[in-house]
Amino acid sequence: MIMCTAHNQQTKELSPLCTRGLLELEFCVGAELGFMLYYHADSKDVPKPVNFSMLANSLTLNEQEEFIGVLFEQLQQQDISVDMIDAESAPSQLVVLTYSSYPLQLADDVMLAKETISACAKKFGMKALLLPKTSMCHAGDGLNLHFSFRDRNSQSNENTFSDHTRQHGISAKGGSFMEGILQHLPSLLRFSLPTVNSFRRVGPGCWTGHKAEWAIEHKEVSLGVCLDLNTGLATHVEFKLSDVCANIYLSYPLEWKV
Repeated sequence: MIMCTAHNQQTKELSPLCTRGLLELEFCVGAELGFMLYYHADSKDVPKPVNFSMLANSLTLNEQEEFIGVLFEQLQQQDISVDMIDAESAPSQLVVLTYSSYPLQLADDVMLAKETISACAKKFGMKALLLPKTSMCHAGDGLNLHFSFRDRNSQSNENTFSDHTRQHGISAKGGSFMEGILQHLPSLLRFSLPTVNSFRRVGPGCWTGHKAEWAIEHKEVSLGVCLDLNTGLATHVEFKLSDVCANIYLSYPLEWKV
């Protein structure tokens, strides 16, 4: 894997065709990277998950404690900020929550995390499936993206997505940002859900949202506003119609520039 920016050889300016260079912006961002652990299978056998855990069940966390510990350590050694590694609803499904104050750093971290997850799983005799959908009977794996921002013209470090004086606690800039995403959602999906399998993950009851709509603390909308449980204020917005097949260097900046 090579990570670099593309520049004009004569002028040294950043190339307009460089997708990684699009991320030189000021946002606070986060990502939920989902994956499933499967046993290695022979060519004639159907791959099987390492367990059949369910939502809010600690089975996967308990059985894969050593794997999770090694994965966390490897991510920390690469200076990848990990907020949590938790179990999800599908069999043997885990999610890594990572965050950064720099969009480009977050995109790099997601790419490195995908490689690290696969390598750690292989070390423990398993295969990490980073696929949007592995079974129509279970939830799929996404790459949910979280956004908040600060005013670059202000010396304060306050989150300008929030405004307690406005309805729902969302600032005018925050509302405009969300409106832009919803207005251009059909075009954005070409980049955030780039494969046929990506759309198999989306639908009613799939916790992804399937319409151009938003709500507060709601699992069934494509754009969800998250609240601070202590203050009740809106802190950031979560975009769920994205998965691990997307080129994060393209999908991230497109969502900001709508």
